[in-house]
Amino acid sequence: MSDEMDYDKSSTMYSPEGRIIQVEYSSEAVKKGAPAVGIKTSKGVVLAGVAKTHSKLLESHEKVLKIDDHIGATSAGYMSDSRLLLDRARIIAQSYRVTYDEKIDVSTLAQRLGRLMQRFTQLGGTRPFGCALLFGGISRGGSEIVLIDTSGALTKSKAAAVGANEPKALEILKAGYKEDMSISEMLKLAVDTLREVSENLQPEDIDLGIIDAETQTFRLASEEEIKKVWKKK
Repeated sequence: MSDEMDYDKSSTMYSPEGRIIQVEYSSEAVKKGAPAVGIKTSKGVVLAGVAKTHSKLLESHEKVLKIDDHIGATSAGYMSDSRLLLDRARIIAQSYRVTYDEKIDVSTLAQRLGRLMQRFTQLGGTRPFGCALLFGGISRGGSEIVLIDTSGALTKSKAAAVGANEPKALEILKAGYKEDMSISEMLKLAVDTLREVSENLQPEDIDLGIIDAETQTFRLASEEEIKKVWKKK
């Protein structure tokens, strides 16, 4: 045990099995985070996350955030880490607009942020970010969902999940996903998925972000919209 533990002192050190232990630790932090999902079709993108607080004295924090007019994001893991990275994502998106006078694609944004996250798996005196990020938006080629894990690796998906009970959430998404789903159908699938993987969930505990393919504009669903989706059978 002591030999194995020696290899978790630095993110720059491999264990004899070829593992970077600190990256695995950061992945465990994500698995304990509040769940979030993303779904895309040609109609647009839906992002959903559980923003439940653990005390009646606390106001809920935002789980789904705007990055640019056409891009939103959600996350699981340490919120302090994810907020720092999402702030950096906003800077990347705005810098791209200033430099090229056009909107950044979701995959391009994710690649640039992923490179930053990967650097923290190979710098001495630092640790990997303890969060996974899920970006969704409308790119030049259409709707995109891109997941960045704690190592900085990118995965493009039609539907994705991060956080607690991720395997179960992915099973539900796989069973319910259809290529021609409308925005309303994606909202229903996202809410149903979060209900299945979260205990004692209420409508007010959910954040929903919508990017319609026609308007290419991110917006957060209102409380009334969320409650309406919640009541659908």
